[in-house]
Amino acid sequence: MSEGLSDSETQVGENSVGDWLESDSAPTAAINGFGNPDGPMSRGIKRPRDFLGMRFYPRTTEVYEQNVGLGQQQQQLGEPSWEVRNNVAVDDRNISTNIPYEGPNPQQVEGHGSDSASSFMNGYGRSDSSRATDILMSVSVSTDFTKIKILEFANSAMEDLITMSKKDFNPFDYRHADRMRTAGFGNNQSLPCSGYLHLEASRETAYVGMNRLGIVEMLMDSNRWAAKFADIVSRAILLAVINPGTAEYDGALQVMTAEFHIPTPLVPVRDSYFARYCRKLSPDTWGVVDISLESLFPYPASTRYRRKPSGCLIHELPNGCSKIIWLEYVEADNGLVHKIFQHVVCSGYVFGAQRWVVAIAREHDLLQALMNMTPSEGALRITPMGRVSLLKLVEKMTREFFLDASGSSTNMWMTLPLHGNEDIKITVKNRAHSFGFLGGRTIVLSTSVEIPVPPKRVFSLLSAAESRPKWDFLSQSHVIRELANIIVGSNPESRVSILEIINTTPENTDAPMFYLQKSYIDPTFAYVVYAPIDVPAMSMLLSGGDPESVAFMTSGFMMFPDRPILPGEESSGSLLTVLFHILDDAPREDHYCLSLNSLNVSHSLISGTVGMIKDNFIRGHQRSGGRRGN
Repeated sequence: MSEGLSDSETQVGENSVGDWLESDSAPTAAINGFGNPDGPMSRGIKRPRDFLGMRFYPRTTEVYEQNVGLGQQQQQLGEPSWEVRNNVAVDDRNISTNIPYEGPNPQQVEGHGSDSASSFMNGYGRSDSSRATDILMSVSVSTDFTKIKILEFANSAMEDLITMSKKDFNPFDYRHADRMRTAGFGNNQSLPCSGYLHLEASRETAYVGMNRLGIVEMLMDSNRWAAKFADIVSRAILLAVINPGTAEYDGALQVMTAEFHIPTPLVPVRDSYFARYCRKLSPDTWGVVDISLESLFPYPASTRYRRKPSGCLIHELPNGCSKIIWLEYVEADNGLVHKIFQHVVCSGYVFGAQRWVVAIAREHDLLQALMNMTPSEGALRITPMGRVSLLKLVEKMTREFFLDASGSSTNMWMTLPLHGNEDIKITVKNRAHSFGFLGGRTIVLSTSVEIPVPPKRVFSLLSAAESRPKWDFLSQSHVIRELANIIVGSNPESRVSILEIINTTPENTDAPMFYLQKSYIDPTFAYVVYAPIDVPAMSMLLSGGDPESVAFMTSGFMMFPDRPILPGEESSGSLLTVLFHILDDAPREDHYCLSLNSLNVSHSLISGTVGMIKDNFIRGHQRSGGRRGN
C-alpha cells in the first residue's frame, strides 16, 4: 500500500475488483446469520456560574504529554476538576488562562444536536474555535484549486483502499495489542506513526442482507449515516458537496466533519475533517472511502485523529445480499482514554472494522422486523401498525442513549463533586423546548466500571424482567413481567420488550407503568436501553400512533469485553457503562443550579445500582470457587 497520496488517478481494470470480490480470496465472516452468499465536540468562562446549588469557576487546564521518542508535545484540554470549598463546588479551570468567553448564553443550550451546546467544551470535544473551523472549511473547499486537490486525494485513497482489500493480512492477535497496534497490512514497519499518534487498522469481510444501493445511500447521507451508526458516530456535518455524482452516487465527493465515539464519558471523542468519495468500480461493485484532509487544512482541531484511507468495497450478489469488505485505517492519540478502556481502544478493537459491518447488519435486522407481520410473542398481542410505532420509538431511544452516554461535544460532563467519585460524571440538559417533552431540566449521570464476568452474563442479568429487582432499586417492591416482545434479528436475545411494573405494596393506588426496553447483543458489544412509558402513551403506540409525540428519558447499560477477543473467544471480564436520565425533582430558574438533594439522589442511584450489579456476580463468583468466565 502506498503511504503517501499520488498526484494522479490510477485506473483500475473494469472487472478486477468485482472479479476478486466474487472469489473466495478474502476471509469471510457470518454476521447475524448471513454466513454465506445465499443467506440475509469558549475554551473558558470567566464568570462564575451556579451548579448543583453551588458556585464554580471554570478555567482551562492545559495538559502536555511528552512523546519521548520524537520530542514532540501534545496540548490537550482538561476535563473539569472539582473540589468543594466551604460548601462551594469549585472548578479551577479558568484562573490562569484568562481567555474571554465568546459563546452563547448558557440558557440557550438545549438538547442533543444543538450547535450552541458545543460552545461549552467537555475537555474532549469541540469548542467555538472548532465551529469556526467548520465554517472556514466550508469556504475553503469552494476554490477550484482545493477541489482539484481533494479529488486527487480521494482517487488516491480509493486506490489504496482497493490495494488494502486485496493484500494479505498478517494474523493479528488482539491479545498482543500492547506490542502491535496495527492489524497486518503487510510489513508493520512500513506504517510509521505521526508523532504521538498510534496506528490502528483492521479489516472485516462479511455478507449482509442489504443491497448495494441501500448501503451506499446510508453512507453518503450524513444524517442517516450518523443515525444508523449512532454507537460509533456521535456527530456528523456535511460541509460541502464537491461533486454530487450520479443518481447512484457514482463520482460523488463530499467534505464532512464527524465525531467518532464509544458511548462512555470516559473515552474522548475522535473528531476529524475528511473527504468521502464514492465510485463505481465495476458493474456490481462500488467503493466508498474516507480520507483526512490535514495536509490541505492543517487546523489544530484535527491533530488528535486522522482517517487514512478507510471505507468499504460493496459487491452486490444476485440474491440481493451484499459482500462487504470494510477497512478502518486511522491514526489516533489515545492519551486521554481512561485506564480501564486503554486496552480495547488502543488495540483498535472498539473502533474497528467489525463494528461497522455489524452496524450494517443490525440495520438490516431492523428493516426486516419492521416488515415482519408475525404476531408478537407474550400475553399482549401487537398489531403490525403498533409494531412499527414501537420499533421506531425504540430506535430513537437507543440513539438518544448513545449520545447521552458519549464524550461528545453536545454533552458537558463534569465530575460529581464528592470525594472518591472521580469516575462518576454528571451533566444537566434543558428539554423545555424539546418536542413531546413535558418537563424542563433533566439530569444525566454516567460511569463505567469493570465487572469480572463476561458481557453475556452481565447482559443476561440486566435484560431479563425477572432479574430486574436484583439491580433496580425502584423494582424491589414491584412485580415485573414481560407482556410482549419483538425479536429483532436472528438472535432471540436481541429484542424489544414491553415490561409491566406493578407495585405490590398494600397502600399503593398508582396505576401500572410500563418500560419499553431494547436489548441487543453481538460478539463485539451489548446494550440494554429502557424508558418508562405511561399507560396513555403505551396505548397510543400499540394502536399505531405517532412515536414522535411520546416523551421519554432513556436510561441503560452498555457492555464491552474487557479485552479484545478473537472469533469464538469469550472475555473473562466486562466494561460496563451505566447511564441514568432523571427529571430534576427541584427545578430552579437557573439552568445550571441543582439542589444538594438532587446531587445526593443522583449519587445514591448510580453508586447503589453499580454496587448491586457487582454484588450479584461477586456472590456467584464465590459460589463457583473463584472461577471466572463461566
